[in-house]
Amino acid sequence: MKRKYFKSKYINLLLFSGNETATTAGFNLISVFFVLMITDNLLLSGVVAGFIFAASRVLDAFTDPIIGTLIDKTTTRYGRYRPFILLGSVIINIGLLAIFGGFVVFEHKLLMYGWIIFWYFFYIIGYTFQSSCTRSAQTILTNDPIQRPLLGALLASISYLFYGLFLVFAIKYVVTFDGGFSNPMGYRNLAFFIVAVNIVLTVLAIVGLRESDRQELYQKELFKAEKITWGTMIDVVKRNTPLRALFVAAGTNKLAQLITATSMAYFFTYTALNINLQQTVATYGVVLGVLGVVVGMVVSQKWDRKKSFLAGTYLGLLFPIIIMITHPFTPGKKWLLVSLLVGIIFSTAIATTNVLPMIADVADYEQHVNKRYVPSIVGTSFSLVDKLMSSLSGIILAFALWVIDYEPNMGETSGAFWAFYIMVIIIPALGHVASIIAFKYYPITKEYYEQMMDQDVEIE
Repeated sequence: MKRKYFKSKYINLLLFSGNETATTAGFNLISVFFVLMITDNLLLSGVVAGFIFAASRVLDAFTDPIIGTLIDKTTTRYGRYRPFILLGSVIINIGLLAIFGGFVVFEHKLLMYGWIIFWYFFYIIGYTFQSSCTRSAQTILTNDPIQRPLLGALLASISYLFYGLFLVFAIKYVVTFDGGFSNPMGYRNLAFFIVAVNIVLTVLAIVGLRESDRQELYQKELFKAEKITWGTMIDVVKRNTPLRALFVAAGTNKLAQLITATSMAYFFTYTALNINLQQTVATYGVVLGVLGVVVGMVVSQKWDRKKSFLAGTYLGLLFPIIIMITHPFTPGKKWLLVSLLVGIIFSTAIATTNVLPMIADVADYEQHVNKRYVPSIVGTSFSLVDKLMSSLSGIILAFALWVIDYEPNMGETSGAFWAFYIMVIIIPALGHVASIIAFKYYPITKEYYEQMMDQDVEIE
């Protein structure tokens, strides 16, 4: 059968969309609690913890193109993506339990650091396997201009919903244990919960891919992998203009998100001076985050993903500017601060709901312009730069903790106030500026996408 666009059953799109949350759920646990667990529970250095976080992201970045090339070169009787999703899930869950389970605690600090580093690096291999398939398997599910934004919205909304609920309940849950952040039971129970979430969503994602991820599909002209070498990624990056633009735009946005996530508990403690506001912002953020995803989807369907991404990015820049002007950190301005922080969540959701579909668009661009079907290499080369940039979040947090001479349960200081103000307000705003500049070089508009798809292709 020949047609310009191809689609999947909507139920399959829904089932597959949980794969993003299956992988990010564990990263939510790490981004919010990794440094807290190391500093407050294990009584190790927050500076070292920040550098472990950063170093792991760098290693993760350089494993991405290797794994992406491996995926694109592999076809099994169970398809291309499903085996890697399953393998990634197993590795992720073992790693999370080893890190947060508290089953092994060494008195010698170097041994404890070694244990954490080994299992963190082990975990990120699984994370790369599973997350790479989220990006690249989109290309076999649909290229339809209505379905692809819908798939992006499903991927983002489930992830936002889970992350928002996690922020609402997780910190509150951990502090209910005697000793709060110093008690390992809270982290252990959360780890078991995250593992259960990953297993359920992984199984559903594999079921959702069953009809599309077929061995015979990769013999068709549209999906046939041409000669792929370990140097293909370098050539892809060199010749793919929209991929390079997306590197900067989405990478700086990701940096802003991770800095915010890793600093959130500190920000509400030392800058907002009210840790209870964290739950309030997270609660409203769940609703506004999902609403932002829907708005981003509708705008991308009506116009295009570039306009939708830029709309969210401009709006995401506006709210931090208002915070800088109004400085709403006194008790009388509590609800103004909450509203502006929720506004940041809303606008960020508009922008980020377009990132995963745009990776698929860039893979289509690579096939259209350079005649190569290498979606995993495109996706993981994006991840390489994305993770290198986001690794800065750990370094920046480590530097901030070092500057203020952070200790568990330390009192309020002017240095701590401004350190986490810069982390959550100033740096994300600068990231949005970088995204806006980068997207001037992103060529895939609605018209250009239709031009790319204006060809008959054999898909069945």
